Amino acid sequence: MSDQRIPRSHSEKAFWIVATIIAIVFVLFLMQSAVGIW
Repeated sequence: MSDQRIPRSHSEKAFWIVATIIAIVFVLFLMQSAVGIW
């Protein structure tokens, strides 16, 4: 059980990192189109 837990938490960390980056880019893109600067 402990052997399966290690890679699982590792992939979870990577998933959260990617999800956070995508969320930040998405919010910035929404703000850009909303404000209309670019």
